[in-house]
Amino acid sequence: MSIQTTYDTSLAVAVDGLIVAGNDVETMIVETVGGIAPGKVVSRGTGDHGCVIGGDGTGVGVVGRDLSKEGAVTTNELSYARYDDCPVIRDGYVWAPVSDIASRGSALNYVDTTGVIGAGAAEAGETDLAGWTLETDVAAGGDLGLIRVKN
Repeated sequence: MSIQTTYDTSLAVAVDGLIVAGNDVETMIVETVGGIAPGKVVSRGTGDHGCVIGGDGTGVGVVGRDLSKEGAVTTNELSYARYDDCPVIRDGYVWAPVSDIASRGSALNYVDTTGVIGAGAAEAGETDLAGWTLETDVAAGGDLGLIRVKN
């Protein structure tokens, strides 16, 4: 048996959609053509337990990661295809990309068409995530932040 002599010193702290604590995680069915990636805000779709990416003022949670969807090597390129089941965190903590530089405690919003989370008050084409907070600082737009989801 050989001994490992080298180690990756740049391991990621988290990945998109990593559930830290899910007090309320609902399995929903993806209705969006093209699928939905973890870490995006979704709204209720038209079918029973259906969800669509983004949505105008109706965000219900964040898509989480499911290890059964991972390949042999984690590439962080996971996506749920249309009609796949996906975990949606409706209450709890999840890692997700935040499009803005922001400080812990910042209010959050999402883009209605993409489900991308941003910091600050919503502008045109965005919806406030009332009660949701950023629990870590985000040093650069697109970096991961720990999100407190509260519906």
